[in-house]
Amino acid sequence: MTIPPLHSRWEGLLSNKQRVRFAVFYLSLITIACLSHDVFAYQDISKKRVLILHSYYQGYKWTDDENAGIESVLKPVIGRNNLHIEYMDTKKVFGDLYSQRLYEVYKLKYKNYKFDLIITTDNNAFEFMLKYRDKLFPGTPVVFCGVNYFEKDKLKDHKEFTGVNEENDFIRNIELTLKLHPKTKQIVFINEWTATGVGVHEAFVEAMAPFQNSIKFILLEDVELEDIFQQLKSLPPDSIVVYTAFSRDRSGRLFEYSEIMSMIARESKVPIYSPYDFNFGYGAVGGLAVLGYDQGETAGRMALRILNGEKVENIPVMMTAPKRYMFDYEQLQRFSIAMSTLPKDSTIINLPQTLYFKYKQWVDAIIVTIIVLLLTISILLVNIQKRRQTEKALTNSQEDLRALAWRLAEAEETERKMLSRELHDEIGQNLTILGVNLNLLRSLIPKDSVEMIHSRINDSLVIVKQTTERIRNLMSNLRSPVLDDYGLVAAIDLYGKQWSSRTGIDIIVRGPETDTHLLAHVENAIFRIVQESLTNVVKHAKASQVIITFGVTQGKVYLSVEDNGIGYDVSRLTSDKGERGWGLVTMSERALAVGGTCRVQSQPGLGTHVLVEVPI
Repeated sequence: MTIPPLHSRWEGLLSNKQRVRFAVFYLSLITIACLSHDVFAYQDISKKRVLILHSYYQGYKWTDDENAGIESVLKPVIGRNNLHIEYMDTKKVFGDLYSQRLYEVYKLKYKNYKFDLIITTDNNAFEFMLKYRDKLFPGTPVVFCGVNYFEKDKLKDHKEFTGVNEENDFIRNIELTLKLHPKTKQIVFINEWTATGVGVHEAFVEAMAPFQNSIKFILLEDVELEDIFQQLKSLPPDSIVVYTAFSRDRSGRLFEYSEIMSMIARESKVPIYSPYDFNFGYGAVGGLAVLGYDQGETAGRMALRILNGEKVENIPVMMTAPKRYMFDYEQLQRFSIAMSTLPKDSTIINLPQTLYFKYKQWVDAIIVTIIVLLLTISILLVNIQKRRQTEKALTNSQEDLRALAWRLAEAEETERKMLSRELHDEIGQNLTILGVNLNLLRSLIPKDSVEMIHSRINDSLVIVKQTTERIRNLMSNLRSPVLDDYGLVAAIDLYGKQWSSRTGIDIIVRGPETDTHLLAHVENAIFRIVQESLTNVVKHAKASQVIITFGVTQGKVYLSVEDNGIGYDVSRLTSDKGERGWGLVTMSERALAVGGTCRVQSQPGLGTHVLVEVPI
């Protein structure tokens, strides 16, 4: 019997829609399982406990820096409460009996504790764990740092140990001092005689070998502090001091690192160099330094890898410790050492606090603000410039339009004058001759002749008279001959009377008794404004009276055309949405073309008042 595959059976039982839902559900389960695994893994590592065992005491800068480096890596992951820190204080107390007592204390203190990992700093804590780890915390991985000149043979019978070596590069430090002080003939080496100091001593002695033919070395180690001071006072100018640490002297007196470094710097008249960063700021010029923070940070990263499940044997001991060139600006100035002679990428401490560095955040904020304001001002200036250019172009366009309008007006006046003269000289005279001929013809025909002939002749004479009158009116509208012969006031007065007789609206013209002759284009413009104003009165005002006032005063010609009509709302016509009459536009443009202004005042029920002023 053949059994079909499972997916084939499901295909027969499920519809397409059901199969899609099943696939989505299945994928969701897989995703939740993966996410759950990551969450649980994170929760597991966040609950792990780490013991940090320091060789020295809290407040000792080297130890504090190592601890800060470790916490910078582990604290964000497992939290501060899962970091248990112990200080052995072996700078002040040391020996086998002390180590035995510490073992008993830790055994009692942590008998119910299970640590997932141990970190040791410096030689004494490392040696302590080599001796007691299997008794106190059997099988617990150990990561060390700060162990001077570590040798792999030390881990021959010890498993689950790894870490970072602390080796000082004395050769490069000696080369550095000779480069900065090429006349050096003598180097004094100051070092403490402790378990750590012995390892440092051996490394320095090994580094001396390449230079002993040209440099004299003096070692000040297992001595009294006063012996060091005495030696420093007698040093010649061609000497250099290399200082590591001196926590206690031969008599057993203990010294703080900052205190002893400061005292030695005060007694020394020659530059002091050091391979440890905790001596900088207390009198050391500088050096190629091992930093406690770097040691702790490197150990913390190794520890994190182990806590995440990586095997200790897959993490080899880092034999080359991280180092940096560091220098004290104040000591560089004291001994006249140019910063340009220092190695590249050197770190300089105690740089002078300029106003910028002192108030860096405020200065940066002000600079950013100024930059933003300058950019804003620049943008506004560009916009203003563009706007001015646009306004200038618009003004030029308006001037061009006005010039064109003026030329059109002149052309119009010329055409009007020519047409008026043509009507007067040709058509007018022909009509006059036609009238005379008809009168002669009528006088030659006897009165007792056919009455119909006389009637036709009389009708023809009436038509000739009316046509002549219409032509005269047309000539007056086109170009008033009175304007050319008698001036503006007489032309306005005559036109007003003719207009009044045609419209039946009473008109009063007021002006100076002696007419003032103006420039032809000014007279034409004012006369056309009067014509347009009276045309508007007929079309819109429903007025019974119009008063025209004309005068010249203080170098200006003024014209007033006022009616008693129904008036209108000026704002409605001059607003963006209102339809402004072409008559008003024409009057304004005519006034503007001769350098004048035209204003219209009106209110509903109070009539309309046109005011024109033109400079002369």
